[in-house]
Amino acid sequence: MKKSLAALCALLISGCASVPEPEAVTAWQAEELRLAGADEAVDSSQPLAAALSAVDLRRVANLKRARQDCLRLVLDHPDSPAVLWRASRAEADRVVLARSKGEPREVRDLAALSGLDYARRAAERAPEDPAARAQLAYALGTTTHLLPMGARSERARDVLQAVDAALALDPEQPVALATQATLHLRLATLPWIATVFASDVPEADLALAERAARHALRLQDSHEHRLLLAKVLLARDAEDEARSVLNVAGAGAPQPRDEELRAEVEALRAELD
Repeated sequence: MKKSLAALCALLISGCASVPEPEAVTAWQAEELRLAGADEAVDSSQPLAAALSAVDLRRVANLKRARQDCLRLVLDHPDSPAVLWRASRAEADRVVLARSKGEPREVRDLAALSGLDYARRAAERAPEDPAARAQLAYALGTTTHLLPMGARSERARDVLQAVDAALALDPEQPVALATQATLHLRLATLPWIATVFASDVPEADLALAERAARHALRLQDSHEHRLLLAKVLLARDAEDEARSVLNVAGAGAPQPRDEELRAEVEALRAELD
């Protein structure tokens, strides 16, 4: 038992040993932008508003192509906050793609850190844009695991602050709502050893997590939001309701990440059945 505990502690302490260096993230961005630009010539004559509208439609059947469309805009508009927060979203899509295809963790981590960089740049340039603030909250949350255990409490508070800022600007911001629910779910389900190393963590509120997850699902019925709500309900010991939430996944209009998350939905549904 003592050996197991010592091994777990050592793993938690050394969990960030392989975090990509900033130079690696910069190189990742440069290469991904190069590939996106080489895939198809950017139509520089198209107004930015029209280009953003096209990106927001996103090709449901091909998330990889949708990501390339978004990154190509960065080449022509590297300082546009509207482009930058969408680039951050595109990198979040890359994480989902990597996970669904079983790619190495390093790929997921590089994409997540790249997304955080884009989100920070967008929020700095447009602090009053709720979408930019929400994307910052999301990107902060998805890179928490790359921090030393002692720094994760502060990161959780940073996520909450960014969520609150986004929701103050737009209470109907789905990314902010989903991030709020995700954070409180994670806080509520932390392993006890994590609370030892990451002291002074914010207090979890599963009731708030459920309200936020339900609100996000009402705004956007996606596999992602149904998975989130189901996991919150499971944490609240509402297994039957969680099963019901998953049983209707895919009933609405398809959303961009649905195909990549389908296997995860089916796996959790099978586990509950």
